[in-house]
Amino acid sequence: MTEFVHIAYVPVTETGLEDAASISIDFHPQYQALQLHSVAVTRNGIRSERLDPTRVKLIQQERDLDKLMYNGAVTALTVLDDVRVGDVIEYSYSVTGFNPVFGDKFFAAYPLGWQVGVDQIMVRLLVPQARQLNTRVFNIDLQPQINEHDGMKDYRWVVAGLKPQVDEGDYPQWYNPYPWIQVSEYRDWHQVAQWAAALFKQRGVLSPALQERMKQWRRPGTELGESIQLATRFVQDDVRYFGVEMGQSSHRPSHPNEVVERRFGDCKDKALLLTSILRQWGVKAEPALVSAGNKRAIADYLPSPGLFDHVIVRAEPAGGKPLWIDATSTYQRGALELRSVPNYGKALLVSSASHTLADMQLPPGYAPEVKVEEHFQVTAYDKPVGLTVTSVYTRGEAEWKRAYFANKTPEEVASRYLNFYANIYPGIEQAEALQVNDDEEKNVITVVERYLINDYWEHEPGKLYSTFYGSTVKDYISLPRIINRKSPLAMTYPLQVSHTAVLEYPEEINFKGISDDVRISDDAVDFSMHSSYSNRQLKVQYVLASKQDAVLPENMVRHMGNRRNINDILQFSTWITDQAYFANLDSSQQHNYLKKELTGLVP
Repeated sequence: MTEFVHIAYVPVTETGLEDAASISIDFHPQYQALQLHSVAVTRNGIRSERLDPTRVKLIQQERDLDKLMYNGAVTALTVLDDVRVGDVIEYSYSVTGFNPVFGDKFFAAYPLGWQVGVDQIMVRLLVPQARQLNTRVFNIDLQPQINEHDGMKDYRWVVAGLKPQVDEGDYPQWYNPYPWIQVSEYRDWHQVAQWAAALFKQRGVLSPALQERMKQWRRPGTELGESIQLATRFVQDDVRYFGVEMGQSSHRPSHPNEVVERRFGDCKDKALLLTSILRQWGVKAEPALVSAGNKRAIADYLPSPGLFDHVIVRAEPAGGKPLWIDATSTYQRGALELRSVPNYGKALLVSSASHTLADMQLPPGYAPEVKVEEHFQVTAYDKPVGLTVTSVYTRGEAEWKRAYFANKTPEEVASRYLNFYANIYPGIEQAEALQVNDDEEKNVITVVERYLINDYWEHEPGKLYSTFYGSTVKDYISLPRIINRKSPLAMTYPLQVSHTAVLEYPEEINFKGISDDVRISDDAVDFSMHSSYSNRQLKVQYVLASKQDAVLPENMVRHMGNRRNINDILQFSTWITDQAYFANLDSSQQHNYLKKELTGLVP
C-alpha cells in the first residue's frame, strides 16, 4: 500500500508563520518507507523548489512516551528559510507500507475538517476491483465519485470551500464534530473478532513460576471471588504499565510468561495475562477490545480494527454476574463489585464466536460517590472558628484519591488542602495533621481536615455574616467555556455528590427566616438543596446526581439555565446580630433595627 499526500497552505498572519516554515512527517520505519517528492514556496506567482535532502532530519520523538508507550515512530523534519506571510507553501510525499499485523485487509480514516478553512480537499483511493471496500462519510453531505479503469476501482471525494470548524470543547468522548471519511474492507464485526482472536490465541503453557503464584491465590478454602481479586491486583499493581508498540507489537500481545518475567506490559499484554489465569481456573474470560476515544459511537462506524485503542477483560464466573475488569487500572481495592467499572459503552469480545458488539451495562445503582461535610464550630463570636472537613470517596473516586495520596508527599497534600480553604478564608491555619483512612476492604477513603479560621465572619454595621460554598458540587456543574452550543456537553456520569455545611452556634438562635428547599432537575442532572436548624446547628446540604453522560443540543437552553441557578444557589449566606453593636443602641433604635431585619438570624 502506498499513500500519496500533497498539501498546500498559506500563512496569513505572523502567528501562522511561526508554524508554516516547519514541515514534519511521521512514519514507522519498521514497516514503512518515506519518499519526499517536493517542497516548494510560491511568492508573487514565482515557484521555487526548496527540497534539500541534506536538511531533512530524522528525529525519534516518541510522542507517546509520557503515556508510557514506545512505538518507534520517526519524524522527518525540515525547516524552510525565508518564508513570509502570503507565501504558498506546498509539499508532497509518499509513504509505502502497512503494518503486517493487520494482514491483507485495509482500513483507514481521513479527516475533512479543521479549525482553519480549506479551499479544496480531495481524497482518492485506487483499489483493485476484486477487493470490496466499504465507505462511510460523517458530519458532511458527500458522496464519492466512483470509476473503474485498468482493473482498478477509483474512489474520489472532493470538497471545496470548507469553513473553519468552531471547537466548542467539553465534548462527550463519543462525539466527533469534525467531518471525516471512513473506509474498511472488514465486512462485519465477526471478521474483526476473528482477526483479533488469532493475535490473542494463547501459545504454550503458563510458566512454573506463574503456576506457583496461581496456587497461592487459589489455595484450598479461598473463595473464587477472592482469588480473582488477588490475580487482578497482581496484574494491575505488580506488572507495571509500559508498552513497546513497535511493528506488530502494536496489536499482538506478548506471551503471559514473558510479561510476568519482565514485569511490564501494556493493556493487551495485561488483558491476555489475566484472561489466561482466569481460564486456568475454569472461569469464562475473554479480552475485550474497546475505544477510549470513541466509546459507544463505534456502533455507528464501519467495523474496523482501527477503532479500538484499549483492551480490557470480561470475566463470567460460573453462576455469577459478568465482570468487566481493566487490568491497567491501579489502586483498586476491595471486592470486584465495589470497584470502578470501565464504562466504554460497547466492546468487541476477542473470540472467533463474536459476531456483534457487546453492551457494557453498568450494575444497577452503580455510582461513585463523593460526600463532603464541613462543620464550623463557633465557641464565641470574637474567637477563631473551628472547621472540621470530612470527605468520603467510594469506587472510582476512592481509587483516584488513593493514587493522588500515593504520588504526593504528606506535606504537599496538606499544603494543597490548606490553600484551597485559604482562598476563601485568608486567616485559616491548620489545627491538626491531615488524617487519611483507607478502608481497602470496602474501597472507601475518608479524609479528615481540621483548621482554625481567624477571620471567619464578614462584618457589616450590626451584622456578622457567614457564607457557605458548595464547592464540591460546583466542581461538577460549573458553566462550560462555550455556553451557546450546537454540540453536546459532556457530563461526569455516573456520579453522586453531596456537600453539607454545618454551622454550630455557641447558643440557640431564634431563626426568623430560612430558605425553602430547592429542587432542580432535567434530563442530565438532579439537584437539591435542603436547609434546616435545630440544637444550635444550621445545616445546609447540596446533592447533585448525574443522569446521563451528555446534555444534547436540544436540551441545552434549559440545562444552562439550570446550571446558572444551581451555581447561584451554591453560595448560601446568613447573618446574626452583632451583639456589641446592638448593645450600644437605645431601646427605640433597637426596636427599629429588629423591625427592619426580621429576615435575618437574630439571637
